Amino acid sequence: MKSFKYSLISLVLILSACSKKELTKLDGTNIVELTANREIPKAPSADSQQLSQKFSLTQILENRALFNYHIVGGSSKRKNTALNLSQQLYKKGYPCRVIETNGKYRVVIQSFSNKKVAVRELKRLKKLNHKPDLWILKE
Repeated sequence: MKSFKYSLISLVLILSACSKKELTKLDGTNIVELTANREIPKAPSADSQQLSQKFSLTQILENRALFNYHIVGGSSKRKNTALNLSQQLYKKGYPCRVIETNGKYRVVIQSFSNKKVAVRELKRLKKLNHKPDLWILKE
């Protein structure tokens, strides 16, 4: 009898918690199609020196020293291969840059100053993209 009372009380509480909510109505547009057909801005060319014109080399090196944990999307011994990969990732919505470390060219998707934040973002990107070959580089 007690269990019946508790179930009845639970049912009343659940039903009283539910209120009428209006649902947002969608028009006939297909959100996925609109997203897939969006215009992607062109990536800056490898020869572009826009950043180096605005900042001195000292300022760039000081800034890079702050972000020493990098999520890497690919690595190559050839610069052209790394640049091609960065263009492909850019078209998918990931603005990347190519850095050279130990004679290899790394395609960096994001950089962080905190290891914990970098690991959290790495897990999110792996889950989101089903791409297990992303990794973290510490400089």
